[in-house]
Amino acid sequence: MKKSAANKKETTALSLLAKDFGTAMTNFREFAKVVEKDDSNIDRKVELVRETCADVMTHLQVREDVLYPAIQSATGDEELVKRELDGNETVKALISRLNQLEPGDELFDATFIVLGETVAAHVKAEQQILFPEARAAGLDVAALGQKILKREAELKAREGIEEQLSDINITGHHAAGVITKAGFQP
Repeated sequence: MKKSAANKKETTALSLLAKDFGTAMTNFREFAKVVEKDDSNIDRKVELVRETCADVMTHLQVREDVLYPAIQSATGDEELVKRELDGNETVKALISRLNQLEPGDELFDATFIVLGETVAAHVKAEQQILFPEARAAGLDVAALGQKILKREAELKAREGIEEQLSDINITGHHAAGVITKAGFQP
């Protein structure tokens, strides 16, 4: 049985959203392996944490800028979006906590592992609650997918974003700025 063109577009758009955190989830798993195998490999840990935090912050910002407003508009459900925003704040708080820790700190590894578990739960909630609500509300997920791709490209292309995000304090030195709800602030 073949999917209709509309179903393919929907699947493609929602799949895009579901896959957003793919690199981050892979990095969380690799980090756990590094901790288990060679806990002293600080350089690899720093690389994974830096890349993952930058990736997660970009995806959260895209959701806040594009996905959540579209879902709230389509569903009229402010509480649904508020729960997602609360989840984002929890993730951001953990990233902020990592920003305050040195890679050798006792809580560094544990905080990153908890961040991974929190992101995984957040993604699962999106897939089980948010996406079905979007479908039920008749949201044009194909158009939404294009807006998400555009916003993601804008964020990644924004001058200095990669350098700014890489300054998250996971180098053993304090960052040149902080991560806030609005993103990285120098």
